Amino acid sequence: SPSITESILLPFVATGIIELEQMFPWSLGVNMGLSLTNVYTAWFLGMDKYLHIAIANLFFNLFGTMIWYPFPTLRQFPLHGALIVGIATRMWRGVSLVFFA
Repeated sequence: SPSITESILLPFVATGIIELEQMFPWSLGVNMGLSLTNVYTAWFLGMDKYLHIAIANLFFNLFGTMIWYPFPTLRQFPLHGALIVGIATRMWRGVSLVFFA
């Protein structure tokens, strides 16, 4: 699950063991892997409506990765956004609740 993978890696980023830039491809890959798993599940269960949604999710993740990751300039936008939210959360923990609400 992406949540588990990111929950495991996040403390490593917070303590400086790995860099945020090193976690970014892991996060993208785990999300694509989950999307592909959803496609397989819907396909094998024969759930057509769910399959359409799963394929749309997979393409959303694939195209998002192809847009953001290959270009270093574009890659900086989500990384800087994550850094800003991390710094704001360090100053006031309520930022994370407001951000996810």
